[in-house]
Amino acid sequence: MPSGASLVDWYPNNRRITAVEWTFDDGTVVRQDLAEKTKLQRLTIDPVTTSTVQLRLLSVTAPGAGLLGRDYTAISDVLIAGTPAA
Repeated sequence: MPSGASLVDWYPNNRRITAVEWTFDDGTVVRQDLAEKTKLQRLTIDPVTTSTVQLRLLSVTAPGAGLLGRDYTAISDVLIAGTPAA
């Protein structure tokens, strides 16, 4: 990092995701409300057999305030755990 430069915590400056919807091949749709925190948030659902999962953003916060506020919604990580169908 160049001398005199500082790190920016972009989390409060961007829009944050507050609700999503997960859609599976079989028509199952699951809503997940998210807290405004940087930690991974877990959702446990009943078993679903699927070959695709679609993530849809339902709501986000307003852009961050101040000079560094941006009208930008970032997704850092998505982890899906499951087992292969027999």
